[in-house]
Order: sequence, then C-alpha cells, then structure tokens
Amino acid sequence: IHAGHLPLWNPYNALGSPEMANFQSGAFALSSLLAYLVPLPVSYTVEVLAKLAIAGTGTYFAARSLGVSIGGSVFAGIVAELSGAFSGWAGWPQDSVAAWMGWIIGAGAWILLKPPRRWPVVALAVAVAFSILGGFPELIGLEAIALGVFVVIAMVVAPQAAKPAVLGRLALGLGSGIAASAAVWLPSSIVLERSMAWGRLEGAHVEPGLLVGLFTNTYFGSPISKAGWFGPLNYYEAAAYLGPPVVMLAGAALAQGPRGRLAWPLFGSALVSLDLALRLGPLAHWVQLLPSLSGLDMTRALLPLSFVLAILSGMGLDGLLARNPGWLGAAPSLTALGTALGIGALLIWLYLTKLSGLGTLQAQARASSLWWPAALDGASVLTAASAALAWRPRRIFAFGLGLAETAFLVVAGAPLNTWGHSYYPTDNSIKELSTIVGSSLVGFGGPHPLWQFSTAGIHPDANSAYGIEEFALYDAATPKSLVAAYQRYSGAPPSETATKAGVSNFDPTISNLAQAKAFGVSYVLFPPHIAPAANSGLHYVTTIDGERLYKAPGAKRASFGRGPDRVVSALRFSDNHTAILSVAATRGQWLHLAVTNEPSWHASADGKPTAVRPWHQGMLEAWVPAGTHELAITYSPAELQSGEKICLAGLLTLVIWCAGPSLIAAWHTKRRPRIA
Repeated sequence: IHAGHLPLWNPYNALGSPEMANFQSGAFALSSLLAYLVPLPVSYTVEVLAKLAIAGTGTYFAARSLGVSIGGSVFAGIVAELSGAFSGWAGWPQDSVAAWMGWIIGAGAWILLKPPRRWPVVALAVAVAFSILGGFPELIGLEAIALGVFVVIAMVVAPQAAKPAVLGRLALGLGSGIAASAAVWLPSSIVLERSMAWGRLEGAHVEPGLLVGLFTNTYFGSPISKAGWFGPLNYYEAAAYLGPPVVMLAGAALAQGPRGRLAWPLFGSALVSLDLALRLGPLAHWVQLLPSLSGLDMTRALLPLSFVLAILSGMGLDGLLARNPGWLGAAPSLTALGTALGIGALLIWLYLTKLSGLGTLQAQARASSLWWPAALDGASVLTAASAALAWRPRRIFAFGLGLAETAFLVVAGAPLNTWGHSYYPTDNSIKELSTIVGSSLVGFGGPHPLWQFSTAGIHPDANSAYGIEEFALYDAATPKSLVAAYQRYSGAPPSETATKAGVSNFDPTISNLAQAKAFGVSYVLFPPHIAPAANSGLHYVTTIDGERLYKAPGAKRASFGRGPDRVVSALRFSDNHTAILSVAATRGQWLHLAVTNEPSWHASADGKPTAVRPWHQGMLEAWVPAGTHELAITYSPAELQSGEKICLAGLLTLVIWCAGPSLIAAWHTKRRPRIA
C-alpha cells in the first residue's frame, strides 16, 4: 500500500495466494485505511482501536435513531464495543464487518421511521459498503439475516415503514452500498467459490450450556487461567459475555407498552441470532440448505446478538428512569426486577450444582467466574427496585450500574491483551534461517495431518512479516485445487477430508526430494527429534534451534521438467502480483511454474502475451517460445475491473441522489424568465 500497489497477491504463503480477493484481509476496511496512515509497527493497534470506536459510535447512533436518551445510548455503545463477542475478535476480520452493524441499524431506522431525509440513505450506503469491505463473508450473511428480520418486524409495528417510497430509499441505500464495494466482493466471490471454505458440510454452533457466557467470561476457564479452557469449541468462538445488567435491561425494554414497540424489531433480530448460534429452531436448518451458506459458522451469530441486546439495554435503561404513573408505567421496572431476581437464582444454582466432576483448578476457575455476575446482579436488583419504588436517587443507582457494567467489561477482556516491546521481534534462529534460505521456498517435514500446522518454522501468515516464504497457508480461501495437487504427489488424505473437517489450513508434509521438486520447495525444516528417511534425497544443512534444515537439490519454482532446456533463473516477484524470470529454450514448450493456480494469471514473453494454463490442477504452466526470453506472469483479476465499474456506478448514483434536486432547482431558476 505504501509503495502504491494494490495488495493483489501474497507470494509468501504456500505457492502464493490471493490477498485482496481472499475477503478476509479487509484491505479496504475503514480500520485498515486508517492503519495505513501510521507507521507499520503501530498500525495493528490503530486498526483495533478504530474497530472499537466504529462499533461504539455506531451503536450510540442506532440507539439515538430509535429514540433512546443520550445516557441510554452511551450505555448501549459501551456494551457493544466491549462485549465479549466483539472485543474478543477485535484483531480479526469478523469485527471489521460487525463494527458497522450499529450504523446500519441507525441509518435504516431513520429511513424507516422518521421523516424523509437524504443523508440517512448516504449513511446507510457507506455503512453497508464498509461492512462488506471488512471482509468476512460468513458474518456478512449472518448480519444480513438479523437486519432483514429487523426491517420486516419494523414494517409491522410501524406501518409507515412499509410505504413504497420508504422502501425505495432503503433499497437505494443498500444497493448503492453493495455496488460501492463491488471491486472487492466480485473478484473475491470467484476465489471463495474455488476455496476449501466453499460447500463445507456443516458449520459450527454454540452449545446451549454456553449461554451462561452471557453473564461471565470464565465459566469454562481462561482467560488466562492455569485451568486453561475446558469448554466446547474455543474461547473466541464461545465468548459472549454481556453481564446481568444487559439482560435485565433488555427485558425492561420489551415491557414499555406502546412506547417500547420499537424494541420488538431488535428483539426479533436477537431471537433469530440466538437461534442461529444455538441451532435450535428450523431457521438454522433452512439456512444450511442454501449451497452458499451450507458451511456457515453459526457461532458468529453471537456478534449481531450482542449489538441488538446492547441497543435493547439502552432502551431498557430509559424505561427504568421514565416517570410514568400507574402499573403500566411501572411495568419496565417490575420486569427488570423479576429478571434480575431470576438471574440471581440461576447464578446460585450454577454455583451449587456445576462444580462437581471438575478438577481443582477448573472448579476454582468456575467458582470465581460467578463473583462478578453476582455483584452486578445485586446492583441490578437495587437499580430495578429503586425504579419500581420511585426512589428519588434512582438515577444515581442507574449511573452506578453503568459504571459497574463498564468495569466488568473492561476487566473481563483485559487479560487477553498482550503487548510486545518490538514489532515482530527477530532472534538468532530467524536471522540464520533467513540468511540461508533467502527467497527460496521452505517446506516442513515430519508426520502431521495436512490441516494441522507443523511445529517447525514460523506460524503461517506471520512468516510474511519476516519475508520468509513457507509452503503452508492459513486462509479460508485456500484453493481446493492446491490440496488436490498435493494429494496427487503424496497420497495424502483426499481434499474432501479437510472439507468435512471444516478446516481451511494447508500445511503439507514434504518427506522426499520428489515431493520437494514437484512444488519447488528448496529447503525442508523438520521438527526436533524427527529426520527424513535415509533414501529421501534430502541433504542435511544445519540445525536451527533444535529444528533440522535440509536442502532439496535441484528443486526450483520454475522448470521445463525433462529435456535439455534447463536454463532457468530463480522465479522472483518484482512487485506483489508480478513474477519474472529468464528462460532459454531450444524449442517452444511449456514451463512448469510452482505458483498457485487461480483463473486470473496472464503471461508474457519479452512483453508479448503468451499462453498460461493450469498444471496438475493446483499450479500453472506458461508457453515459452524458442530462444532466450524474459518471462513475466501477472495476477490481474478481470473481475476487479468489472467491480470498479460497478463501484463507480454506485457512487455516481449516490452523488445524483444527493446533488440532483439542487441541480434541477438551480436549472429551473436559471431558465425562469425575469420580470422587468
């Protein structure tokens, strides 16, 4: 980016992989754009903080659009940005998408429920575009389902929202936002359809028992305790903590009578998101029947659930503080009081019955995890009681509850945040490996499943920061053809095995020279105490921090295979999406290239186009005319140009929508005859 290039291709992982079109890199997410403005060592921190700010301000805006007071909206914004489901994924692309949910709800609510204005349409388009550009298609789908339910129920509770003109403005905002992000999602859709993530048989979901995680973050251990994590899935997938006050206040929002009718669209979204996350009802089953959504990871529905519950909690806080006489006016506070007492009884039951069968450390972790919820629930009871009894200092109780909730959310997530004193620290082992291998491709030996990473080398993706190319990839966009190509040479488990497992990691074992030559792997690292077979053809080089490094003689990223034409320079990338090399051929023939096969490669010899085609499914080969040539292969998705045109059309539509009436009025004024 700083060099002025689009991040089209990542040459450092496996045999290279799409970067911008892998969806998850989020190259044009707003948080990424802000991170580009600062030095690289602090860019990640800026990106995380930007996501938190977008989520918090967006939820505040959504609450205000739905008529919530400033205090209730601030409470909702704090809950949304610090909730376990959001803050736990702050360093991942899930949050680049989810951060915009508040802005989308707010702009959509303004269009549906308030007098017509032009700026909400633009705001909706911007929020939708940046949400898609955030780059996590699973969450885009789950978010769309939750928002669709919100719109449908809003049309029921507020009939004016069903007017054609209102729905037209809503469609204009959504359509313009989708069009404005087409330069990313159009080429990404092609890459995704060829990937291991496409067509997975079944996505993950949350076990019902994990709903206790709405109240606490360490009921199943971590972060970060000696007991470790002893729950199903993993901590990041299961983290959903919001605290008892949020659940209590969400209940109060639904009990506000006619004033609380706007809470029902949010409540519907929450129910649908909960159903998807738990996979309890028919909706989750119907979603799984759609081919493009069959492998949807339902656990991520916890993110939209957190946002709508946060907004509901802001509404509920307003309901507690409203001065409405009579039983109807007291309904929110009475509902809140009953909910808080019910949560208290649940916490007591969990403490008394759910410690048996656990180890000492696990039992300690589980018992201690209930102290924060118990204290917060006590504060919730006091706040609800003060509202029900119309005590004068009830606003003080509410303010104290907000401070306690904020403290809980901060403390709950703080242990996960770690800091280093340097950016990607380099030790002697990394320096030695980099010096020896240079720009050569490094593979990994030792028996390990195709979808489990070797313990040797640098964890895939982190290797990119060190400039060391590794034959391994951690990316949902890992192409199936690359796995099939490896299976052809190694007899590894079929690619379907990895697909069924729902895993897109790719870390093939290189155990002999034939495999190394097939994929252009020049060096092979073996974990400690593991060595290749004596007849493997690999030559020992050195031992680096206990890991044995072997050379694969004759292995190159480009070769003519058998025949006399073997004068080939090393394949190197002149920029992030163009590889060049010098070749000499006595006759025209195909040059084998250990580069991942994607349908967007173009080749040229001395600047003249030449043919390029798949080789063994997962790699490429280019036609080389007789003679000595400078060969270049360039990754340039045709869909990118089409997406750019759609993007311009979407932006132009918004400009016309905003400026058109003013231009027409000015034109009519100019043509109006002057009266002498």
